[in-house]
Amino acid sequence: MRSGEDEQTGTSGLTFVKWLFQRIGWGPVDNYQHDLGVDLFVQVRDDRRFDRTTLVAVQVKAGNSYFKSPQKDAADNTVGWWYAESKVDHFDDWVRHPLPHFLVLVTDDQDTTYWVHLTADKIQKTGKGCKVLVPANQHIDRASFDALMAAASSAKATRELQGLIYSAGANSVGPARSLRHSLIAPRLIAPQRGDYSRTLEPEEAIALIMLGRYQDLTFYSRQRHDGEASKTPHPNKQLIAASPSSADWRWQFFHALREFATKRDTEPILHLATRTIGGRPKPEGTYRRAAAVAVAAVGLIDTERWQDAVDLLENASSEDLNPVDYGWILTLRALILFEQNQGDDARRAAVKALRALGGDHDDVTARAIGRAAATLLITVPRRSLGKNATEDDAFEQDRADGRKHREMLDTAVSWWQGLEIADALDKYDTITHASWGKITDLGGEISASSQNQLAGAWLSAMLAGDRARARWPLLIQAQHELQHQEVCWRDARAEEFGNSGSHPAAGGGRESSRSQDAAREVAESLDRLRRYGLQKELDVAVARLWRTGPTEPLMVNLRRAIDQPWRNTTARSKIVLMTRAGDLLDFAGAAEAVGQCLDALSDPEEFHRQITPTFSARHFLGDAVRRMLVAADTATHARVLEMALSNIPLLNAESAGEEHLLDLVRQIKPDVLGVRCEDVHRAVNATTGRRLALLLLGKLAESGDQLAQTELERRVEQGDYDAAGIIGTIAAFSPVAARKLVDHDQTACRSMLEEARRGSYGGGGIDHARNLAAMGLAFPDLADWDTVLEVVLDPQVAVVDKLGTVMLLANTTAVPEHIKTRLRIHLVEHQVIPARPVFGPPLDELTAACYRLALSVGATDATRALAQVLNWLRGSALKRRVATQIVTALAGMAVDPVVQGALMMLTGDPQVEVRRAAAIALARGTPARSSIPVEQALLAAGREAGCAVPLALAQTLSAIPQGWEGRDDLKATLTGHRSAQIRHAAVRDSPTI
Repeated sequence: MRSGEDEQTGTSGLTFVKWLFQRIGWGPVDNYQHDLGVDLFVQVRDDRRFDRTTLVAVQVKAGNSYFKSPQKDAADNTVGWWYAESKVDHFDDWVRHPLPHFLVLVTDDQDTTYWVHLTADKIQKTGKGCKVLVPANQHIDRASFDALMAAASSAKATRELQGLIYSAGANSVGPARSLRHSLIAPRLIAPQRGDYSRTLEPEEAIALIMLGRYQDLTFYSRQRHDGEASKTPHPNKQLIAASPSSADWRWQFFHALREFATKRDTEPILHLATRTIGGRPKPEGTYRRAAAVAVAAVGLIDTERWQDAVDLLENASSEDLNPVDYGWILTLRALILFEQNQGDDARRAAVKALRALGGDHDDVTARAIGRAAATLLITVPRRSLGKNATEDDAFEQDRADGRKHREMLDTAVSWWQGLEIADALDKYDTITHASWGKITDLGGEISASSQNQLAGAWLSAMLAGDRARARWPLLIQAQHELQHQEVCWRDARAEEFGNSGSHPAAGGGRESSRSQDAAREVAESLDRLRRYGLQKELDVAVARLWRTGPTEPLMVNLRRAIDQPWRNTTARSKIVLMTRAGDLLDFAGAAEAVGQCLDALSDPEEFHRQITPTFSARHFLGDAVRRMLVAADTATHARVLEMALSNIPLLNAESAGEEHLLDLVRQIKPDVLGVRCEDVHRAVNATTGRRLALLLLGKLAESGDQLAQTELERRVEQGDYDAAGIIGTIAAFSPVAARKLVDHDQTACRSMLEEARRGSYGGGGIDHARNLAAMGLAFPDLADWDTVLEVVLDPQVAVVDKLGTVMLLANTTAVPEHIKTRLRIHLVEHQVIPARPVFGPPLDELTAACYRLALSVGATDATRALAQVLNWLRGSALKRRVATQIVTALAGMAVDPVVQGALMMLTGDPQVEVRRAAAIALARGTPARSSIPVEQALLAAGREAGCAVPLALAQTLSAIPQGWEGRDDLKATLTGHRSAQIRHAAVRDSPTI
């Protein structure tokens, strides 16, 4: 008997397909006895030969007869072949079967195979049956391995997630998965509240930590008081006795995790991870190694011990880890590589992680880890792929549109974490409402359970490698901790002040342990914002603490930031600290910090090798240097000048760079420019930046360079308005120069009035009306008070165009009497100066300035002014801030005992702007012989722990009478302040307010 040709072709084709599956590591099994459309069942294994607990069914069609219906593209290239059957039920069975079905076509010569995953969306009805297109680019080989894996795992059953919390427990998932689930998806493991007499499994106790449910752990551990307590052992004696020496490794792990979660102590988990790696548990225990290493790595990342974390992960990522654990370790490694700006390696690690995780759609922790890897691939800039692209590069390129990565961002674990965060926020909303009702400080109370929930959500996200997701709960936790600890610090300092009878010195007076503990917690919260790149929130916090205190945490965080190299996540946060608090650095710290910024500015390519900035490095780094220069020594100023001079020739090609150089040069000490006066003069002649040339001349003139002074005066006499601004001192202008400047301001004011009456506004800029008034005060013969008053009193003129003029008139006693009379008559009749609040400062600021002017010209008295201050102090924080302008105006009446007493009380106001204004007014109006309480109030203001009030006093020192007995003590306090900005202002002893 002779067999048919079709049988021979089919059998050999089936053998060939089996061989191809075996070659990629999969396990084919024949289905001879029950072949009803399935020739093979194939066990799926990943590229490390791990079985993925998945089967696929394969139907093989061999022979050239199956290649008679090609599909062509527009260029007449074959893109596939149509396979058709009249039996619709056959196709229906393939699609509905719980196992994925592959249709494989084999050529007669058996040198090529083509396959398609049979799904409903690929099958087309023909009217005579159905057909499916088998692509020409899908072969059973390594090049198509990822596509084969994705198709094979597509039908893997996913777990029903609704209602799972009611069946949560250590046995709700497989034993090798429960530890990982307790860390990343603790909701599925942690027991429900209620029965605290049952025995907890270690995984359940771990899950309780991850959910921040420490009170439940206490309930499980509490002593029993029933009659059986002495007869039977405690059901949770292992929980109570958990330690590094526990017999069960899982309780050792629980102890180490608890130490890290509650005390930020990384040593126990590091010791356990190192010991677990060294012991190399048997394959069935590798999940322990992965869990210990993951927690230890997060601890190292959190403390910025990046290289230690890399070494630990490299020791752990051996080939014997199961696929999900392998992907877990790879994802954490990708996170670290990104922070080290090794973008290519970070992407490759993330791609490998996704490939390892791809076959476990039923594992919610695999999806959570996959989310972190996908986030990295979306975040890290993609490079172009060249001819040497690897297999991993091709995998990445296939996902270039990011669609598949974005689909991975929505996971069950992220939803559960969101629920925990929402619950914590709900508790805080309740506390905030209660604080509002009790009229207490926002942040005065804190919810320990909410903070624990947020800490657990942070740690869970970090353990999944999802640092981006971890930032959310960390931010909320840090913000609440900052507000609470700042309130605690203020209370402790107030007690210290009350107990000692004098305010602790800003430079480091005796502090209680309470205030020191609160300051340490503030520093830690600030540092967490920095470490996780939350620069916007950090900027808000640093700005407040610089103004109000405590400033010690700012100094601590500055030092930590400077000690760390530039990194992708923390670069902007580092710059924020330098910019906002750089004046708190000592000479050595300022030199180091400025040097780091100058290195980055001088060598942008090297800076880009360290990080991939998403901000304007030149702008932000230059701003940081400018703000830190006040604390720097002469050598550092000289280095900045050298960089500025070397960049001046580049302005010919890039004029936009002038703004950055202007900001830097303004802060350089004039003496430093004077030392290099010849080089600076050459730069003035070489630069195309006119404003920069003027600024350089001004700095040289300030250093005593007569040539520069003469050149500036010459330019002013030629009508150079900007040169007049550089000279600054109006009295130094010649009559000719003054006439030209007055003419310029008159013309500008007339033009501005005409535009305002047409409803057109220019948007601020140079305040010509103020300048015209200032010139009138300095050169009475050139004064044009009619134009000045026309601008001030015209209701069509915008607030921004008259506020400066009103402030100038209110702050000087040199206004001619006939002008005072005109202003007094208007203010008595109308009480306010009308204006259009088009843009710029709010109308309230002009209203407050009007009160100051009314006091100055005698249109009101101290009694009315104090009454208005009291009215506004009852308003919102914004209204109280506006009231400070009237408070400052009371300086001229500070000799009045009522006014003096009011100002003294306001130096202790809760709002720093009010304290600042009261201190300025009290200092300016203090008579040579003042009372001891006034002296104590000013000294206490000068010793505030924040910088805003002491800086205001330092800038007001020259207004304090030389004969005042407390003046020298106040100046000594200010010149010894930790802020270089305050020290310099006090040394200059000249008003700048």
